[in-house]
Amino acid sequence: SSFAVMEGAGVAKLVVLRGGPLDIAASVDYYTVDGTADSPADYKAVKGTLIFSEGEEQKTIEVPIVDDNDYEPDENFFVKLCKPTTGKLLSDSVEVTIIDDDEPGYAALDEKVEVSETAREVVITVYRRRGADGKVTVDYATSDGEQCKAGSDYEDTKGTLVFEHGETSKTITVKTAENLVPHLGSGFNVQLKNPSGGLVMSKRVQVQVMFVADESVNRLSEEVLERLAARDSMGKESEKLETFYSQFADAVTLQTSVDDDGNKVEASMMDITLHFFTISWKVLFALVPPAHMSGGLPCFSVSLFFIGVVTAVVEQVATLFGCSLGLSNMVTAITFVAMGTSLPDTFASMQATIESVDADAAIGNITGSNSVNVFLGLGLPWVIGSVYYESMGSCFKVRAGALGFSVTIFLVFCCICLGTMLLRRLPVFGGAELGGSEFGKKSVAFMFFMMWFAYVLISSLQDYGYIAWDTNDDLSTACD
Repeated sequence: SSFAVMEGAGVAKLVVLRGGPLDIAASVDYYTVDGTADSPADYKAVKGTLIFSEGEEQKTIEVPIVDDNDYEPDENFFVKLCKPTTGKLLSDSVEVTIIDDDEPGYAALDEKVEVSETAREVVITVYRRRGADGKVTVDYATSDGEQCKAGSDYEDTKGTLVFEHGETSKTITVKTAENLVPHLGSGFNVQLKNPSGGLVMSKRVQVQVMFVADESVNRLSEEVLERLAARDSMGKESEKLETFYSQFADAVTLQTSVDDDGNKVEASMMDITLHFFTISWKVLFALVPPAHMSGGLPCFSVSLFFIGVVTAVVEQVATLFGCSLGLSNMVTAITFVAMGTSLPDTFASMQATIESVDADAAIGNITGSNSVNVFLGLGLPWVIGSVYYESMGSCFKVRAGALGFSVTIFLVFCCICLGTMLLRRLPVFGGAELGGSEFGKKSVAFMFFMMWFAYVLISSLQDYGYIAWDTNDDLSTACD
């Protein structure tokens, strides 16, 4: 005979019937035996004796059933009777089948997955539906689409998802290529396979991940094109009107600026003040030919000449100012003259930094400008002087003074500066030559400023005799 019980019932109740004469008491022993079900994992083994009183026809044997959350096939065990005190056993054994009522569920994917073309990773959700009993697993793997290949477009990904009891969803993350330029409408596939723990595969075990256009990128592209078109239109209009007359008119007129959207911005009080103090310079530089004339060569040549004139004026003003303060020529040169001629380069580098995505333009501007100062501002006059004096049958002599000392100090600080910029490339120091955290950029800026201050201070102390340095200015044999 057989008997079935649901796992969730918690107990199997088996009724033992007594027939024949009932006028005397009787008893029978019972015990359980494992089948495919094991005790105590699936049920708790019992044994004992049933005692029937006079006139009593039936007794019940209760076997506790273990209700777990793990999926498993139906299992059985046996309950046996033995040693009756009177009569005989018509049936000494019954098979008890434990029917598993756990629902591990079905594994399913979304019908489709769309991801932005600018995304650097794709997240695919795997659902566990129609049950969440027990611990189950399922494998997953990616595969190429028609125009989307592993390695060049996305990172080949595979693995195993583990659902604990009660978990109803898991995610798969697939990284896309760093410099991905996807074919819109194409994509790759993600497939589920090899379920375990009773998990059943649904009809949706494969999904195609499709790359679609990023609306924010499209909007930004449209805005950029509109702004470029507006600026190009304004540039063409201004080019048509750009003459000497218009340049002088612009020089004496307070102009309104234009923002990134092409809208006019009214002049601020600072703009008005700066216009008043610089109007003479604006009128002077209005003499520079317009850039569109003769391919821009006259504009370049005259601009270069005016820059030389302005540099000479700044140098003379700075020298007179230093003289009035009682400073030596060398100290005046490395302070007021240097600031007057090089400070504009600093602001130019700052503007280049703002307008560029990297530090190349800023560093290239300041180093290139100083190279021009040395090679042209110093080398060219010396070459001209040497040629002139040689043609006159004389010798061109320039005293070095403390140049060696000053250059040595400069080289020391220059090496520290370049070393600092190299260190800032490391991730631990910010991973960038310029910018970074608020503390990082301000501390480096303060350090560079203090190096400039230390250079001026040390060179000044040497010039005034507080630091001894052999200048070796004997020029008696310079031209021998």
